Amino acid sequence: EPQAVAGKWRALSRTYIRRLRGMNDGSIPEMLLDMLSGVVADILIVCGAIGAREDIVQLIMQKHKKALRNVLTLAIDFQRKAGEGVISCELAVFAAEPGAAFEPSLMQETQAGAKTSLCGNGTAPILCATRLGLMAEETDDGTVLRGEPAVVKAKVLLKCEVEL
Repeated sequence: EPQAVAGKWRALSRTYIRRLRGMNDGSIPEMLLDMLSGVVADILIVCGAIGAREDIVQLIMQKHKKALRNVLTLAIDFQRKAGEGVISCELAVFAAEPGAAFEPSLMQETQAGAKTSLCGNGTAPILCATRLGLMAEETDDGTVLRGEPAVVKAKVLLKCEVEL
């Protein structure tokens, strides 16, 4: 989906997750706990558990209610932090351009070792990218600004690493 559409869906889903969670008091609604225990019961039945679904759900709730509540709390907290905190900006994939100079804030050498230390400490040109990088982008009045350093550095092979 285009980023504008995906962003609206993310915002909408976070709104409803907040409503499901309650009034930000940290409590987990019983409805979510019932849903999760039902899913766990369904998995157990598919894997060969014997008994009525309702009995299995009741047994799960008796023995593992606290653990299920912890799983839900962690999942909802992660969703909130990832959706509202860490990833409150756009992310862009990037690759290093062949022939460009090595930039340590954006790139990492594929073959770090004794041979690469002779490459001029980052002044050697790039032969090719071996892995893509990930960079945060922020918009300021419609213009896209690329943030530094990279969230995930692109891996590159330097020309001096393969020269004989």
